[in-house]
Amino acid sequence: MWKFAKYISAVIILYVAIFPEARAQVQVKMSADTAEMLIGEQVHLTTTVTARRGSKIVFPSYAQGGQIVPGVEVLETGRIDTLPQGDASRVSLERKYTLTAFDSALYYLPPMEVEVNGKKYAASHGVGLKVNSVPVDTVHIDQFRGPHAVVEDRFTWNFTLWGIGMAVFALIVTAYFLLARLTDKKPITKKIVIPPRELPHRRAFGEMEKLKTFTDTTREGIKTYYIRLTEALRSYIGERYAFNAMEMTSSEILESLCEECDETSQRQLREIFQTADLVKFAKHQTLPGDCEHDLKRAVDFVERTKLEPAVMPQPTVKYVEVGARRQLRMRRLMWATLAVIVIAAAGGLTYVSKELMETFF
Repeated sequence: MWKFAKYISAVIILYVAIFPEARAQVQVKMSADTAEMLIGEQVHLTTTVTARRGSKIVFPSYAQGGQIVPGVEVLETGRIDTLPQGDASRVSLERKYTLTAFDSALYYLPPMEVEVNGKKYAASHGVGLKVNSVPVDTVHIDQFRGPHAVVEDRFTWNFTLWGIGMAVFALIVTAYFLLARLTDKKPITKKIVIPPRELPHRRAFGEMEKLKTFTDTTREGIKTYYIRLTEALRSYIGERYAFNAMEMTSSEILESLCEECDETSQRQLREIFQTADLVKFAKHQTLPGDCEHDLKRAVDFVERTKLEPAVMPQPTVKYVEVGARRQLRMRRLMWATLAVIVIAAAGGLTYVSKELMETFF
């Protein structure tokens, strides 16, 4: 008896080793998303197969318009999807079939057969499907209502509505900032930007640039020319070397610059001042080209002695409180602007809200 039991066990182990399907049973399930529908409606029939991973699974296929049973047509055969499976040695696949029927009746969809590794397996049970006819009013058979007229859509997101919506949003934001400023008790100030003082050599170059267009060659014109040229040089020297050159004589300026400038610069400045003093006080008549020559020497003197700062000066910004009367006028103007903005925003918001209400309610 014991030997017979061992023999049976060996046969079972050998069978399982030869036929792997015995270790992984094939399961076929069939289900529908509804058991009842009207004529012409659609129902989805789902077939799920669970088998050993690596198995060759073949689902039944139907042509469009074919019948799964008489009276039930197949509209579409869906693709095969893989379902998540907790067991790594098994796999679950499903396929959906879209069905319809045009005759009211109670249909029985038999268990669907699926081929796994060349062997057919049927679902554990079939599916019942009840198809109902569309209810028809058999009492008022003479009342035929005609088709409805075309209903125009009252609301569309066109450019006008978008523009009004954005304008309302901008008005609300502006009104918020105006109200916040009006409720703030701080006095109204205005911003004043004070440009930095122009560098002395740049101002001197600007004045000398204007002298290039000077065309009066009369005695008084030449005198005016040299007065402007020496004033530009005195102003530059006074700011550059920090002494009052405008109130000093030519010799005093040259004496003060003995240790500040090189010999070439001192010589150029001395020649310019000598010619200018002769023209202004001795009625000296210059030769043609003297004015241009002295102007070039003045430009060269400034170019030699100019001082460029390491950091360029920046504008100064100041906030100055406006007067009491002006503050009152500005606050009144802001209140009036706020009232106009609120009225305009309310009108735009009312228009957009009306369009929405007429469309959706």
